[in-house]
Amino acid sequence: MQRHASSLLLLLLLVAASSSTASDEPDKKPQEQKQQQQEHADVLGLKTDTFADVIERQPGPALVMFMIPDCQACHALMPDLQKVAANLKGIATVGTVNCGNVHSVRTCRAFGVHEFPRLLVFKTGTKTNPYTGGAMKEFDKYAGAPGARALVSAVTDKLDDSQISHISSSSEHEAFLQQQPKLAKVLLFTDKNASTVLYKGLSWSYARRLGFGEVRSNEATAALLEQYGVAQMPTLLVVKADGSRDAYTGPLKAVPLRAFLDGHALKEPLPEAATAGPGGAGKGAAGPDGMMGEVVLHALDASNLTEIDSRHEMWLLAFYRAAEGATCSAELEKLSSLLREVQGIVQYGSVNAAAAAAAAAAAAEGNDASLLLQYGADVAALEADGCKLQLVLLPHGKGKAAKGNYARWSGGLDDFKALQDWILEQIPDFTIQLSNEVEADAFVKATADSLPPDAIRSAEDRRAPIGKVFLFTTKSSVPGMYKALAAQHFGKSRMLFGWATTAHEKGPALPLMQKMNVRKPPAMSVLLPLPPKPIGDPDSAEQQQQRPPQPGGAGEMAIQQYFGPLKFQKMGAWVQGMAMLTGMAYKRHAGATPAPEAHDLDIHTQAQLQAACYDKPSLCLMTLMDGSSGSAANRARDTIRKVATALAGQPLTWVAVDVSRQSSFRRAYGFESEQLPALVALSTKRMRFAQGAAPFGEASAKQLVTKVLAGSAVTLPLPALPQLVDGGEPDEEPALSAQEEFDLSEVMAEEVATVLSKEEKLQQADKEIEAAEKAKMKAKTTTKKKSRKKKSSKKSKKKSAPSPAKDEL
Repeated sequence: MQRHASSLLLLLLLVAASSSTASDEPDKKPQEQKQQQQEHADVLGLKTDTFADVIERQPGPALVMFMIPDCQACHALMPDLQKVAANLKGIATVGTVNCGNVHSVRTCRAFGVHEFPRLLVFKTGTKTNPYTGGAMKEFDKYAGAPGARALVSAVTDKLDDSQISHISSSSEHEAFLQQQPKLAKVLLFTDKNASTVLYKGLSWSYARRLGFGEVRSNEATAALLEQYGVAQMPTLLVVKADGSRDAYTGPLKAVPLRAFLDGHALKEPLPEAATAGPGGAGKGAAGPDGMMGEVVLHALDASNLTEIDSRHEMWLLAFYRAAEGATCSAELEKLSSLLREVQGIVQYGSVNAAAAAAAAAAAAEGNDASLLLQYGADVAALEADGCKLQLVLLPHGKGKAAKGNYARWSGGLDDFKALQDWILEQIPDFTIQLSNEVEADAFVKATADSLPPDAIRSAEDRRAPIGKVFLFTTKSSVPGMYKALAAQHFGKSRMLFGWATTAHEKGPALPLMQKMNVRKPPAMSVLLPLPPKPIGDPDSAEQQQQRPPQPGGAGEMAIQQYFGPLKFQKMGAWVQGMAMLTGMAYKRHAGATPAPEAHDLDIHTQAQLQAACYDKPSLCLMTLMDGSSGSAANRARDTIRKVATALAGQPLTWVAVDVSRQSSFRRAYGFESEQLPALVALSTKRMRFAQGAAPFGEASAKQLVTKVLAGSAVTLPLPALPQLVDGGEPDEEPALSAQEEFDLSEVMAEEVATVLSKEEKLQQADKEIEAAEKAKMKAKTTTKKKSRKKKSSKKSKKKSAPSPAKDEL
């Protein structure tokens, strides 16, 4: 009886325990689900329509896992991915792409993903894809060790301090504040010897939206610390564009720091193009910009003013009179800022009338003063007020001085939109409106005979295939920027510019958009002829003869859509790049200098380099070679001469520099002696250069030029233009600098180590608990065993949650 009563009591206790557990589960499950959702929220789910905005258009680094639902290894990686996302929150983006989802397949194909899981680490910065015009980022396939620590290290290794100005003096501080006056400046006062991962990550996240400076506490910066009242390290504050300050007083963590900085950052980043100084590119031959649409204010005088008569482009000239001792630099700087807002829709030049009108007594002989009158300058008004700029717009086409139908701007220099609209009204319309399907079909099938007569260079050009640019717009009239784009390409490429509006339902725009796979206006696409396939290919020349003729000449046509921003410079660079890649760009246009002979390339002294390269507004292509190598140097010269001949007419200057005894010069451009010959593309206006890929040759040289002109080359900054040492210098090996031992970063190392040590302790504790419970459960029923195992597993899961990341400046 007692045994029966004991059994009954035990049964009642078990029922009560199970009901209590069941009653607790509804309360615990939502909490656990909410915690899991928060952990997963840091890892972004990406699709094709969001990938570019979240990853490729953002300047910061990113880690992306490509996966499919049935991949067990992919699911096993998720906990590590969540830890990385939590530790790098606010510093880097972590996401996944489900390649089993129809909305993500295109992205998976674009990155060539066929095996899963595939981890890609995206580098800092963004570039313009020369083929699509859209944003792109460089990336590496992750093949390192497993685990959160290694993944975090792989991402933070991509961060550098190139976006941070290191300030060590009052003069550097003033220069930092004066850079890009539209940007608020972030100043970090610190006692650390190197920039932290957190600060580097923030500087990249806000690239071109905020300026970042760092002041290290030492004797040289004591005055700056006193100026800002800095009493402790680290201290972070923002100097606004108006000069006022806002100190940050919150926790030194990425998320609250970003919330603070968001209130001071520009909503849209500034364009990458460097600003031009007063007077623009300096004296030199009037020529087209290095990148179509880039704003360059060319300094012109009597020696090169007449050169613009041989060019089709329209020119806006700014006449001023700077007497001896005066510069009118403030007015020219204001004009330069205004023109950057107007964008490079025409060419820009500045003319100092003081030099041109110096010999007034010789006016009857057709002197420089009469020359100014031919181009619309009011010489008398300039004598009265020399620094009051006169803006004169010269017409499109050659013989501008003889035409005389120039227009003078009567507005001020405060409203860029008014000046822009005025210029756009004066630009002739070389576009073709496609009002119906018949016109659209004729445009697609058009040949070179449809180009304006003045835009054709030779009989050979008339027989060559042409490209067609399409603009789809909601406007009823041609947009001014598109009109300017067609005018700038006049005589430079075999391209027709057509447009269709979606404002009329019965027009050809919608059917054409469907054929070209264009989703919505405004949008721009280009139809380009593909080069003929060699004999023996499946579609050889013989087989192509049996087909109906293709539009635009023999051969197949390819459609390429532009995905970049609708900004004139970006659109112009993209169309220019497409024309160059497909041979639609003329090898020689008006005013182009012939390709140099091999012996004309050589540079031996700094004076020669200054005159041939550094003083020129055009892009300078420098071949760095070992002059003592004899035949190898001659082959390098011949290679560059061939490339220069093939690209004659482009805004390029070619030189060859013997750097066999110029170690400092060579290393400034990033090359050692064993890497010669090598090619460098230098923009003196931007103070940046790009390196040609190895091995040196025609293919790599053409590739470098194409990328630079299309704005897609990776460029590096120069603190100053490297100088040649006349007579040479010994080629000493550079001293080896001690590399910083970098495990994870001071921001991440402590936290990741803490997370891992907790996990190890929890695992050890779980084993001890499990062993103790096994001993107890031997004396208990099977039902009790199951119940306690369930409770133990819940406790274990709850303990294993990763702790939040620590950030530090």
